[in-house]
Amino acid sequence: MLGIVAKAQADDPKLASDALIAAITSDDGRSQRFIQMAVEVRGTVHGVEANVPIFAQELLEYISYLGRGQYFRKRGKLFDEDSQVMIINYVNKLVMASLTADYTLRHGTNPVADLIQNRYAESFGDGECVIYSKNDQYLFLFHNYTGIIVKVKKRNAKNIKRSRASAKEIFEYFPWKMPSPVGCADRKEAHQSADDSHFSQTVKSNNQS
Repeated sequence: MLGIVAKAQADDPKLASDALIAAITSDDGRSQRFIQMAVEVRGTVHGVEANVPIFAQELLEYISYLGRGQYFRKRGKLFDEDSQVMIINYVNKLVMASLTADYTLRHGTNPVADLIQNRYAESFGDGECVIYSKNDQYLFLFHNYTGIIVKVKKRNAKNIKRSRASAKEIFEYFPWKMPSPVGCADRKEAHQSADDSHFSQTVKSNNQS
């Protein structure tokens, strides 16, 4: 889902339109979410905007997957949920485009192109995904505009609080609800379940945003 959303916000209009058309006309259940997204498209001073059709649980699970995978790649060992937590941020296109424009204005270059040249960065798929990794802090940048930041920190009271706050922001930013058969309607319970996992387990099926 995140891959489709990232492609739909790419600079390449053909890539963006092809990704949306394929998602809307697909035979799986995800198509309904993209159809609803298309119906809810609205014009703003920033251009055309729509709600991202991703469930908070899905995104937290994917971020956990990315963070754990990158931690293993860099450290050669598994993320330890008993002694570590993840603090995360999701950066949308509006924010990233503003940062990009400001950087280009000040430096006269493209920030993504510059990032790819950094010794702590890796580029995959001709720049479709860029990963910047330093000191257990990771930036995953998809198609220049969709960003995910993961910080692996020591598990203590302060960082647990920060981890829970970052999970709460995801639930607030992605208000789409899981289908009712999956769980209850208590958002607070879902927050607590996601928080307690510290991005280390799949959010249990009896919770929803």
